[in-house]
Amino acid sequence: MSESPETTTPETSTAPAGPVLPDPICVLGYTSGQVEQIVTEQLGPDKMHLFQDWMRGQTGGFCDGSVPSDPDAPETSPPCGPHGVVTYEPDMRRFVESGAGRG
Repeated sequence: MSESPETTTPETSTAPAGPVLPDPICVLGYTSGQVEQIVTEQLGPDKMHLFQDWMRGQTGGFCDGSVPSDPDAPETSPPCGPHGVVTYEPDMRRFVESGAGRG
């Protein structure tokens, strides 16, 4: 007598989705004003220093206004910015999702 293989059904995750972040204003990433707003709204008004500590050692960008606002049409799009220092979107998402500012 042979045994039939067990039938399994995939489990569905009930974990909540990650935080919803706004789109970056700059094509390079989040501006300083956006970062402050995100940290304040997601983690609280007194958590900006934790973000700054976390960003030490991370790579940031600088928008000097020379990057086209539409990289797919650089010849016809106006320049983006200048926005100054920007935080790359993956870094902002990783900080918020990690809970680094919640401790």
